Amino acid sequence: MTDSTKSNREKAATTTRFSPNNSPSYPRGGSSEEILRNIRRDARRNTAHNVPPPRNNGSPLTKIRKKLCKFIHHQWNLYYTNHQRRQQNL
Repeated sequence: MTDSTKSNREKAATTTRFSPNNSPSYPRGGSSEEILRNIRRDARRNTAHNVPPPRNNGSPLTKIRKKLCKFIHHQWNLYYTNHQRRQQNL
């Protein structure tokens, strides 16, 4: 059966996600030390394929914009919480 005729559920079952259940280096049996060793080895190899790509915030303008937005948000938060406190104190 080709990929186009497979159902979404079947496709999801065949895709490789990083989980102890379908990873070849996690045997069903085995001692806990062995399993832990395999987990650590996989972590070193970085076999987690579902890690998102890094955010594209390379441009200096983007960095400035992000910092400004964060700063304004922070200031507004301070103002708003103080405002609420004043209202309660009345």
